[in-house]
Amino acid sequence: MKKLFIVLLVSLFMAVIMASCAAKETKMVKENSPSAFLPKPIDDDWSSWLVGEWEGITEIGGAKSKAWTKIESGLNGQFLIVKWGNAITSEQIQKLKEIMTVSDEEIKKMQSFESLELHTIDPKTGKVIGYLFDSLHCVAKGTAERKGNKEIIEWQWSLAGQGASSVRITEKINHNKFVINNKYTLADGSIMEDRAQMTRTNKMVKESGKSSFLSKPVDDDWSRLLVGEWEGSGESDAGTGKGRVKIEFALNGQFLIKKGEALITEITPEQKKYLKDTLHATDEEIEKFQSTSFKEIEIFTIDSKTGETIGFLFDSLRCVAVGRGKREGNKEIINWVWSVGGQGTSERISEKADDNKLIVTERYTLPDGSKMEDKGEMTRKKTAAEK
Repeated sequence: MKKLFIVLLVSLFMAVIMASCAAKETKMVKENSPSAFLPKPIDDDWSSWLVGEWEGITEIGGAKSKAWTKIESGLNGQFLIVKWGNAITSEQIQKLKEIMTVSDEEIKKMQSFESLELHTIDPKTGKVIGYLFDSLHCVAKGTAERKGNKEIIEWQWSLAGQGASSVRITEKINHNKFVINNKYTLADGSIMEDRAQMTRTNKMVKESGKSSFLSKPVDDDWSRLLVGEWEGSGESDAGTGKGRVKIEFALNGQFLIKKGEALITEITPEQKKYLKDTLHATDEEIEKFQSTSFKEIEIFTIDSKTGETIGFLFDSLRCVAVGRGKREGNKEIINWVWSVGGQGTSERISEKADDNKLIVTERYTLPDGSKMEDKGEMTRKKTAAEK
């Protein structure tokens, strides 16, 4: 829990990542006629307002630091993606030394602190959901509501911050300014609060270096194998397609991030019938599905307590999935639980044919008990990158 406490002190402006996808400026509402298959992009006023680059000041007990964030619409407009970082001042370093026993070496490593958040709206409930990942190996899941010009999001922390919770209140002052207040309840019951004020800027955001803090970077053989660029083709009950994937270490090496894009090259009459009967897709949605690039982001790490692979998936059909997996020889097996745009479960088996070829099979079980299977083959496009 010491780690989470330091994380919260150093990155009080993690509140900056309030990038939530609420339904309307004044209250939560469900989307008009949400599609179970192909939802409309998120285009509410709050999300549109947040998109851009911001910089500002964060403060805990008088100790201040600079912060910056970049917020953009991603995955064909189905998610709001937020990247941020901070630069600790000498004043805040002194404050940390007063509050906790922190070495100079640890403080230097904290200066490269980074975080990534993805937010979307559950098309069935209209509620905002968010996922947070940071360079200290913390993961949090949040839900939010809107009250006037404020957004209130409640976070539950896991992995490095297990057992803690926090409430973030983001207040829109005007088009170019917002204020954030965070209140954290740590696992031992202690309370901490912080505040941030951010101003819109056109300045480009620079990511900090890749040193780590307390958790060692993910450095297993399987993760190193995956890093690089891949391309290939595959077939499922829903269509045949080709795609490309870029996999890289991120957030000071604490997570492996996979960004994929695919195009459906053919949908047979049988596959079209499957889309209609099983996924309840309309002719218009199927046509759009075939003419629009399908995109996804997957974020992986290793649970340092269990050694299991943990995965989070977000795609341009507004689906979210959380998975846990294991490795068996030259295979990785991940079991996914799907939510938001898609419901059900799936099992993905990734098999290493050699250092430059992967065979991936995924079997889905939908809520009504129906089955679907995907199978594809990926070939390395470039030599694996260094971490």
